[in-house]
Amino acid sequence: MASRPRTLRIPETANARILGEPFPVQVNHCRTPGCANFGVPARTKRGKTGPSRDRDLRYKLTSTAKGQEPAIECKECRGKGAVRSNAAIAEEIERIADYVRPLEFRFACKTEGCANEGLSIGAHRQLYIRYGYYKTRENPIYRCKACLRNVTVSRKAPRIHARNQSLAADVFSRIANKSPMRRTVVGAGLRSHADYYTILDFIHRRCRDLNGAVTRSFLTGERHLPAEMDIALDSQSLMVNWPRKVQRRTVEMTSCCSVEATSRFILELDVNHDPRFDPFDVNHESAERGDMTRKEAFRRYARFWLAGDEMRAGRSAQRRMGRRAAEQAVGDIQDAFRAANAYADVAEMEIVPGQGPLRDTMLRSGMLVKTGYRTLGHMFVLREILKGAGVERLQLSMDEHLSTIASFMCAFREPVVEGRAHGFLVRYDKDCPIDERDRLYKEARKQMRRFARMRNLEGMDREELGFEMIRTALRAGGLSEDGWLRHPMPTKQEPNKEVRWITGHPDMELDDRARLYLAASLGRVDNVFELTRRFLSPLERPFYTPSGGWNQVWYGYAPYNPDMVGKYLDIFRAVNNFVHTGRKDGATPAMRLGFADRPFSYADILWPGERIPRPRRTRRKGRGLKA
Repeated sequence: MASRPRTLRIPETANARILGEPFPVQVNHCRTPGCANFGVPARTKRGKTGPSRDRDLRYKLTSTAKGQEPAIECKECRGKGAVRSNAAIAEEIERIADYVRPLEFRFACKTEGCANEGLSIGAHRQLYIRYGYYKTRENPIYRCKACLRNVTVSRKAPRIHARNQSLAADVFSRIANKSPMRRTVVGAGLRSHADYYTILDFIHRRCRDLNGAVTRSFLTGERHLPAEMDIALDSQSLMVNWPRKVQRRTVEMTSCCSVEATSRFILELDVNHDPRFDPFDVNHESAERGDMTRKEAFRRYARFWLAGDEMRAGRSAQRRMGRRAAEQAVGDIQDAFRAANAYADVAEMEIVPGQGPLRDTMLRSGMLVKTGYRTLGHMFVLREILKGAGVERLQLSMDEHLSTIASFMCAFREPVVEGRAHGFLVRYDKDCPIDERDRLYKEARKQMRRFARMRNLEGMDREELGFEMIRTALRAGGLSEDGWLRHPMPTKQEPNKEVRWITGHPDMELDDRARLYLAASLGRVDNVFELTRRFLSPLERPFYTPSGGWNQVWYGYAPYNPDMVGKYLDIFRAVNNFVHTGRKDGATPAMRLGFADRPFSYADILWPGERIPRPRRTRRKGRGLKA
């Protein structure tokens, strides 16, 4: 089927639902705070060519720097931003927040041909009616109003084989403390590797339930967070080993994490991978619809990396080919997927003469989500969590990445306008050697002591002295032309740190501005990323050898199945928040926020409110001693 002409100028507003009422999503607007058009959506429908009454007076349609995708440019501030699919962002929000929803959102009518087929009970309660319970009041029954078939919501807890129940806590402890899979099987006394993955799935479901219960309590207002919060947000690259010989390269996945700076409590952690979709089915359907050659924002699956997208973006091995040749190659890919019946039909096809087989990013299972859509979905979910938990003022520290900045401006548009959300960019020398870090740290300490002697402030502690240094710098106009301020209190973790306020309010008091600059840091989220690699063996960095190349590195402990990355991160989130304690205070992040009165054990997470299984006592077999 050929690609149809586009009727919309900008994608229309979409609705997303996590819990309760849906909320609108429209991100195609100016993202510059202080501009008259900030947050005002662009016109969606096309107008007449030339001057006319229905033309867009605020924005003009242009393209990105590479000319690949449409963009809008604000006529007031000349700010430019890529056009995004609001429907795809809404899908990503619901995908990220899927672990929060009760079971009613996971059950729907399965009658083929029914008007309510696939429509969940939780999101479409008007289509179902309560019809009693199955055995106990824990398993309610709903009746579909269209086909009158019953749907039972099963609340049966996950279970594993009786012989492995007493070993689950030991396996959990080993996984969370960097024991590789083979060593865990031997050390815990498992019978096979299959038992390991069965127990891992059980552990993941329990950790996912715990994370979902906590986040659900934030969204519904049952549990409150502090009224003022400092949050650090950043992304981390994770690797999956290549799935087949024709793709002899690793696949890069990225996770996004939001951490409360004071307690190191992880508020949200997700990865850009949707395991619910089959790669071949998505690409085949996109080829049938003609989406592979269509602009991204107007596709059915706009948030996914389709076959050929990396080639068009210049990220694949064929990056040196011209733009026209890349478009022709993508057209050939689309034709191949239209005629294919399975992925084996297109796995090794020749697309570009002389360039070898197609080596596009095709995972074993699931689809990779584009970073821009993943970050937007993460920001909207974080906004809903903070809103439900009663947070009134937010300071968000982030890396200077354009998609992260744009996502923050889109999701927190109203709090930014009202002065309740403050965004800070943080940059520092990430490749600085340890000896240079020590030298810079000592030099910063000397400067602080020198400043204290000059101002007669020797009695102040480090935090108060840093506040006075920033306050003095702001009063003297210490900002650079582009708004960056050299932080007077860099740590060894953030050498040569500089911060920039991107939502500045000139009417704010000097002391309040100085406190915001002082608190800007990515240290907490960087610490969480470091712990994910230190405590989870599958996410550890690879070891490079002199004979090995950089583009075909073998990650010895990395998983082959991309689904495992999300499972390990869900497990780490629960362990970080409720199990691991700090060296100084002996408290977990949940204890620091008042959500727990003691550290959880691994068995507490696996068997909440249940009797912990104990290993059976076996009688020793042997001959009795003769007199």
